[in-house]
Amino acid sequence: MKTAKATVFTSRWIYQMSEKVWKVENYRREIEEKETLIWPINRKLSKEYPAPGDLIYCYYAESNKYPGIYGWGLVLKHFPETRRFRWRPLEPTKQLMHDPWWDDTLKEMIFHILGDKNQRRATMFPISSTLETIIRRGLFTWTY
Repeated sequence: MKTAKATVFTSRWIYQMSEKVWKVENYRREIEEKETLIWPINRKLSKEYPAPGDLIYCYYAESNKYPGIYGWGLVLKHFPETRRFRWRPLEPTKQLMHDPWWDDTLKEMIFHILGDKNQRRATMFPISSTLETIIRRGLFTWTY
């Protein structure tokens, strides 16, 4: 008798933040104090929602004084009734939150992911596996 194997598809997301809404100091404090975090899902550019096992990259937009990737993490749970999700920061988030990754490579990737300026008002953006591989390599090159 054959048994079916479960296939898990992991999605990847950019979670865009703004200092006008959430100061960098608040982000840093929350990362330092909590093992897991619950964040809102505001506008997103996908029909999908974050699911357990998905990866998120925390990005302060270019309109901020110090833009860049401030961390990344693993989605643990989605709460559809409140449009929120729980996630756990992964290393090297604590290093990135004090020295965010922002260079020409990331600028180009962000341009491809976020699209035109009208789309950039969203909070969550899906990332293709190809771009996510480039982003992950860049993130670890920046920090190590």
